[in-house]
This record gives sequence, C-alpha cells and structure tokens, in this order.
Amino acid sequence: IQKGYVINSPNINCFQSDKEKNIKVSASFNQIELQTNFALNRKYGLATTLFAGGRALCQFGGELGGIYFQDISDHFHYEIQSGYGYFKIRSDIDRKSNYIPGLYKSWYRQEVNTNYHKIYLQPSIFYITNWCKIGLSSKLNAVYFKNYTFHYEKEVEDSYGVGHNYLEYSDTQFKNKMSFVVEPVLTIKFGSAFYIQATKAFANNIYESYIYSK
Repeated sequence: IQKGYVINSPNINCFQSDKEKNIKVSASFNQIELQTNFALNRKYGLATTLFAGGRALCQFGGELGGIYFQDISDHFHYEIQSGYGYFKIRSDIDRKSNYIPGLYKSWYRQEVNTNYHKIYLQPSIFYITNWCKIGLSSKLNAVYFKNYTFHYEKEVEDSYGVGHNYLEYSDTQFKNKMSFVVEPVLTIKFGSAFYIQATKAFANNIYESYIYSK
C-alpha cells in the first residue's frame, strides 16, 4: 500500500492548560498540511488535520479526532486520541530521465488512483522537563481501501545498439480490502513553537503484486 497511503505529520498535543490552542502548518516540495488541536476543558480536546498535495493538489484528505489527556505526575503526561480519516490519492507521473549519461535512456510512468477510510487510535506519553518535552506515540490505523489502482512502466533503451530495449511493468487493482498500519512517533518539543518529529509506517501485506519484463 506504499503508493496509495499518506503518512501525514503526526498531530501530537501535550496540553498543559484547559485553554490551550495550537495551529501547525507543515509543507514539503509537493504537499501541505494544516493541523489544529485545542483543549475543550481540563480532560478533553479536539484535533483536526487537512492535507493537500500532488500536482494541481489532486491529492487531498483529512482527519477529525477527539482527545483525552491528563497529567500522571509532575513530569509525565498522558493522552489518547481517536478519530476518523478519509484520503483520496491520484498521481500520474510520465517522464524521461538519463540515469547513466550517454549510455542509457529511461522512460518511466506511474499511475496511482486510490481512496480509503480509516479509524485510528493514538496513545502518547510525554516526559516533561524545564526545557523540553519528549513524547512517544503509536498511531494505530485500521484502513479500509474502497479502491486501489497502481500501474507502473519503465522502458530502458541501449543508445549504442549493442543491447535491446526492455519494458518493466506492473499492474495492481483491488477493492474493499482492509489493512492495518502502525506509525510509531518520537516527538521533542522545545517551548511552544518549535518541535522535532520522527515517524515511520509499518503495514501488513494485503495484496501480492509482481513486476514483469518483456
């Protein structure tokens, strides 16, 4: 599912007051995210995520979740977030590139078209010091793929004529399949404005796809 699943930036909170509100914007070369979270009282809060990316922003999605949080002690804070998300991913890449100049020419095409729903549970625990907050989280996602289509082609040409052209290709299509994705997260927050996050996704295998050549 690596071509059709979005690993969005983790929406981690670590509320310290019942009036806290946070707005975060993250961006890369082809996507942008807007995240908000705010405390409703001393125990509960809300979190939202909006995502858009790809060429002409043809990839989009969002999440809405509820948060329960509390201080375990002076230095430890616990919270758990649960919610729903929907994402639609569409990508069409068609390009030529020279990966060994003067020898080989590569033509590459990739098409992805998928949409999915998910329900997630995200427990977090923070260790709080005077100068930073260190958090460990695990986002547990139950993902329902309503539709998944992936097509891949790659042609390699020997420009000197001593070899032959060949085509690598792969086609994957399925509907109505469930997947489970685990995203562990490390968060380090310095003050209220600066933070560092590291995350990775692990998913179960729900479909066997092969690459062929001719």
